Amino acid sequence: MFDLSNKTVFITGIGSGIGLATAQVAIKLGARVYGTVFSEEQSEKITECISSECIYKVDVKNSDEIAFAIDDAAKCSGKLDGIVAVAGILSLQEFTKTDDSIWHNVINYSIFYILLIYFSSTCKFSLYICCKSLSFYVIYIFL
Repeated sequence: MFDLSNKTVFITGIGSGIGLATAQVAIKLGARVYGTVFSEEQSEKITECISSECIYKVDVKNSDEIAFAIDDAAKCSGKLDGIVAVAGILSLQEFTKTDDSIWHNVINYSIFYILLIYFSSTCKFSLYICCKSLSFYVIYIFL
């Protein structure tokens, strides 16, 4: 297993699913975790293992909100050693009952926001801090 002692990781989607599991493993491996949730209910659930100051309730499709969360986490922690982008949604229904709006929503949550994280010009501080670390990683998980 990896040793993440003295590492700081920003994880999107820590309120449930893969994001929550990733956060729990990162914490067990010694990392300090900052991350995003979508709802107050998710925030309450995750505060069992992460300090509320490290949780950002944001819509990851909103570039200003995600940029603020990443920048604030970098400023609060003094560094980010990695970003794990796993926030996403799943629409469980028959294929024949889907329409374009459903597909656009799934794609926006599951892929588009990653580009906001990577290319957002408002994340300059975070990217500067991250680039100073020779072992910095950005991890994207697509389902």
